[in-house]
Amino acid sequence: MQDMIYFVMYFIAIQFVVFAVIVFVLKRVLMGDTLSAVNRLRQVEDELRKKEDALKRRMEEQEAELGKKRAEALAELETAREQSAKEASQLKEALVAEARQESQRIIDAAEKDRGRMRHELEQQVEVTALEQVGEVFHSVFSDRVSDALDRQFIAELLAALEEVDETSVTVDAEEAECTTSRPLEPDQKQALQKILSAKFGAELGLREQVDPVLLSGMVLKLGSLVIDGSLSNRFKEVITATKKAKMHQGDG
Repeated sequence: MQDMIYFVMYFIAIQFVVFAVIVFVLKRVLMGDTLSAVNRLRQVEDELRKKEDALKRRMEEQEAELGKKRAEALAELETAREQSAKEASQLKEALVAEARQESQRIIDAAEKDRGRMRHELEQQVEVTALEQVGEVFHSVFSDRVSDALDRQFIAELLAALEEVDETSVTVDAEEAECTTSRPLEPDQKQALQKILSAKFGAELGLREQVDPVLLSGMVLKLGSLVIDGSLSNRFKEVITATKKAKMHQGDG
């Protein structure tokens, strides 16, 4: 009986020892797994923290880069705006200057046209006045009086030609052009050729032509030298002097 009790107690003790060993082993295993898990968890946390820090730095760098690009974009926008404003101002100034030039050109052209039209009108008035004077001359004076007046004008021109200082005159022609209101009389032609030969020391050819518009007198052309001793030229001088007198009266 005691042996049975002893055996039972021994068995129980063995079971307790085995259970204790199992519990110890399990505890060691569980503690090892727990420590491994904790270490792995810490490693994961460290890796996550590192990734989070890296991500944060990257976000900060991206934010800084974005801010820099935004500042550059704003600066470029401001520069473009200033350039556009400058170009718009320059374009405006150019358009204004061009408009002023065009206005001045139009004014100058109008002034030029007015001056041209005034000159043409004056010439037309002068021509009309000379035509009217010619009509009056032919209506009032007889042929005899006209012939006498013509001879008087030609004589005055020949007298004036004789008084010309030949040293002060250069004749660059081989012939003289003589325009008269009537054909020259032989004595008039001879007197003219004699004066030309005496004054210029050479036998100049004489080319004659008739222009009744001269009314009386003669126009003598020696190269670039022109001597107008016609009655129509006298009338022109009177008309010009009259116009100048009227202009001075208008200014006053």
